[in-house]
Amino acid sequence: MVHLPDSPKQSFVDFLRSRPTHAGERPDPESVDRLRDIAKAWSDEGQHFYSGYTLCQTRYYAWGDPDLMESCALSAFQEFQIAVGDPSITDLERIASLWMWNVEMGMYDWLFDPVKLRNVHRALESELAQSLVQLAKVSPDQAAREGYLIRGFHLVTDFEGTWTTEFPKFEIHGTGMSGPGTGSLLLTVQSAFQRSVSIGDYVAADNIAVKCSEAFTTHGLLGWRVAVKGLLNSSEAVERFSEAAAEFSQDVPDDARQAAGMSWSGANIHLWAKYFSARSTVAEIVRTPSMAAKLVLQAREVLDGTESGLVSPQVTCFRIVLSVLNRILSGDADIAAARAKAAFLQSSRLFGWDENEELVVEFLDHVEKAFSELRREPAMALLSTGVRDALDALGRIPLVGVEVASAIGPAVAQRTFANLLSQDHTWMYRTIESINDERVLQQLILRLIQGRRPLYAQIRHGSAEYGKDIVVLVEENNEFVLQMYQVKAGDISTSVWRTARAELEEMFLMDVPPVQLPIEPTRQEGILIFNGHLNTHVEPVVDKWIAEQKRAYGRPFRIMHLEMIVDWIMGKGLLVELRHALEELDIPVVNRHPPASDVTD
Repeated sequence: MVHLPDSPKQSFVDFLRSRPTHAGERPDPESVDRLRDIAKAWSDEGQHFYSGYTLCQTRYYAWGDPDLMESCALSAFQEFQIAVGDPSITDLERIASLWMWNVEMGMYDWLFDPVKLRNVHRALESELAQSLVQLAKVSPDQAAREGYLIRGFHLVTDFEGTWTTEFPKFEIHGTGMSGPGTGSLLLTVQSAFQRSVSIGDYVAADNIAVKCSEAFTTHGLLGWRVAVKGLLNSSEAVERFSEAAAEFSQDVPDDARQAAGMSWSGANIHLWAKYFSARSTVAEIVRTPSMAAKLVLQAREVLDGTESGLVSPQVTCFRIVLSVLNRILSGDADIAAARAKAAFLQSSRLFGWDENEELVVEFLDHVEKAFSELRREPAMALLSTGVRDALDALGRIPLVGVEVASAIGPAVAQRTFANLLSQDHTWMYRTIESINDERVLQQLILRLIQGRRPLYAQIRHGSAEYGKDIVVLVEENNEFVLQMYQVKAGDISTSVWRTARAELEEMFLMDVPPVQLPIEPTRQEGILIFNGHLNTHVEPVVDKWIAEQKRAYGRPFRIMHLEMIVDWIMGKGLLVELRHALEELDIPVVNRHPPASDVTD
């Protein structure tokens, strides 16, 4: 350790003033070592919070060296842990250590297993809430009690062991810190009530609210107080959630609040008002299960706009669940579940810590499995417990609960039974037939072909295509077949046939360069594929031409009209691939009835 000529505080302040705290293009080991020396000096003096805080600043200079960042972070967490367990420190310093430990672990989430991180976060949040409740008990000051329990407060230190508090008259939003370069540090600390709500400990939140009911003076706090009542009592959920939504929707910025320096967050009107309005609508299903499908759709539409900007783990989970439920009650549930799961897992790191996440993934897995089986093998689905398993998984999600899952069960069963009886696939004919752009049809056919995992598949449409819009190499019956597709949109009339015939004949005149083919084809065949039919005038001409090409030149040709395309899709099990391709290419499904709202998560 290098001897410090000044006190740890002076050395730390001088360091921050001389070196800006931003991540550089490369690690700065010299600065990291300097901060470690300062942290060591503070630790030797028994000032473990200051030591941990100093070690946290190393990330700005260790940036780009993961091992160095990890080493400093773990040392910081150890210092906070020592501080929390030290019986000689003040209550405020202990709270600061818990707060910083919790915040900094979130900054280094890539170091930990997500489940372990969530459990540690919940434990620290719970410990913070309990510590604040204890502080409020011994505080004679009403403003302090309201700050600790309900509104939140500012915690200030001078880096010399002195800790003081400030209690704003407004509600504290989020977390923050400022001022270390000036020789002091201000931490923005949320209240015991806010922390209990954030980890879903609604019993504790309600108990705290009862102890200090007079502090609920803002729309945000009033909204959460009544929301907690609904979360604890399902029989009142409809009314309490609706009341909460009304409170949150009134939390708009005003000149008086801004003049008084009161903080404001748009989360209440843009997020929580919508969320609890949707929760109220879903809770109504228990009372009127016959309206389940309508209520699910209505709740999902209420949550429009919560996909981006201000987000929350529970709101995201709830929106995804409602989107998939809506599809269960309208169609294509398995595809919706697969899409939702993929998007969910891809961005789950952004959601933070939430107990609903694993349960939502489990629900999506069950839905995808159950309704995929229903689509592929409806007879076998009669013997399966897949749909029941999905409903059981739905009931285990705290955001939904057993009562709602049971109430929605009959509607799901009715829809499932209707699917078993109808199995209406006529939408495929209408949708594929509606494509009038040859290039779009080419891309759709390519995606379907790729669903069979060919050895090679490529669109070759262009000036050097030689009649081959799409070329595919597949293995069939121990043969390697080079399939050459000419694609036409619509019906084949006499004039269209004359153009297509010349292009088809070119197919066999120019070979496909072997450079992209993993193996030499055993044979070749030409295919005219179109999403219509041959008209009656051209039918005999095409029939005789195909026979003549085979007899005179040994060239095998065949046609694939609309019905053959649909039969090929069903026969090869490409229905899911078709759905995904239609979505990718922005081709609307042509139903007899208006389409159900899409899953956008």
